[in-house]
Amino acid sequence: MGLILVIYLISFLNFSYFYFFRFPIIGQENYFFSQRLIANYIERSGDKKILVVSQEPREIFLETVFYSRKNQSENLKIFVKNQELILGNVSFVSECPKFLEKETTYIIEKSKDCLVNSGKLIKSINEEQFGGPLYVIEQDGLCSDFKLQPWQRYRMKENYLVEKLNNKDFCENWIRQSLQN
Repeated sequence: MGLILVIYLISFLNFSYFYFFRFPIIGQENYFFSQRLIANYIERSGDKKILVVSQEPREIFLETVFYSRKNQSENLKIFVKNQELILGNVSFVSECPKFLEKETTYIIEKSKDCLVNSGKLIKSINEEQFGGPLYVIEQDGLCSDFKLQPWQRYRMKENYLVEKLNNKDFCENWIRQSLQN
């Protein structure tokens, strides 16, 4: 009887460790966390012109509208009527830009492999499980005044409430700066 209780206790502890500590990290992309960060970055940028380049621009557009706190129903009505992937000053496209316009921020999906400014410091939204960049941010205007780290760090529960963070905490927790490959 005691052996069975020990086995159950070990199994319960293993499950608890996975469920409360490992799954929140490895399962983030299953719940579109990076798209939530993009939507929050766009909202924080205000009226700045932004171009989002992705394999699936329609999906990123709809997720950005979903996570946005402004005019969700109005934005969806405009989208249904025009079928344009434009949200204010933000455009969502699948083609890589030929050159970078000076006043535009670019959020480029890393798998598109269309980075223009190679060999310099870049900012990115990284995958939490392995730490590699999912999206690269070119010509960032939001986080340029803050000290960004190149590595992943442990986060507090409050850091996952990204909509409630101020710009400094948002940038320092979720935007990485590193050398481009």
